[in-house]
Amino acid sequence: LGLSYDSGVRPLTRQQLIDSCREDVSMSPECLRSYQEKSADNPIFAGIDWGSGDRSYSVLTLATYVDMKFRVFYMHRFVAEEAEPAVQVEKIIRIIRAFNVKIVGTDYGYGFAMNDSLIRKFGPQRIQRFAYSARLKKKVENDPKLRRWKVHRSEVMSDIFNAIKRRQFEFPKWDEFKEPYASDMLNIFSEYNETLHMIQYGHHPDKPDDSFHSLVFCFLASMVLVPRPDIIAPSKELPHQGPRFGGAPSEPIDQG
Repeated sequence: LGLSYDSGVRPLTRQQLIDSCREDVSMSPECLRSYQEKSADNPIFAGIDWGSGDRSYSVLTLATYVDMKFRVFYMHRFVAEEAEPAVQVEKIIRIIRAFNVKIVGTDYGYGFAMNDSLIRKFGPQRIQRFAYSARLKKKVENDPKLRRWKVHRSEVMSDIFNAIKRRQFEFPKWDEFKEPYASDMLNIFSEYNETLHMIQYGHHPDKPDDSFHSLVFCFLASMVLVPRPDIIAPSKELPHQGPRFGGAPSEPIDQG
């Protein structure tokens, strides 16, 4: 209708993130041990966004379900000496084992060598790779030849933003979460792409957004076991059961 679009709008506000934080969730060693002890009954999922260490950083996210809320209880940005890929992989392997992580979602694009190391250690079923695409027929679709998932970047990011606004995601206490993780999420802005005729998300080169993508990959990994068609529904063939990335349970899933 000829309406202009205000470029640079932020999809999340600081207050929305604050409202999603829980004061009783801490990344302290004592609190983390409680999640380790419950990992047999409450599956833990991980997400990794790989970065170079120069303006972009590798970020690891751990999350689980608590009362059908997707609770992020640990995030870690790899900086300084941890920017070395071999150091990152070694630490991630220790964390995956310590928390008995069921499924790990990783960034396909940048971390080819790191992903290869993790797959050789844990196998291709446990390490699921996700590659962003600007245009897809489905929000998430499988590429069996390359053993990866293709993800409609803008639509899936929008779904996660909206789920956070609906308070379906929970984060650690604000004092621990705000830097650098919440800041990464607040660095994202939306803009209209005239060529693709759609809204896309970006960030300034000196303001990273890696923590958000680590969260996205963690949530997509969780959908292997816990379909959430109320948040993301890439598979229209099985609307009653939600998306199936392989190995998902056949019994009905409480969608909150």
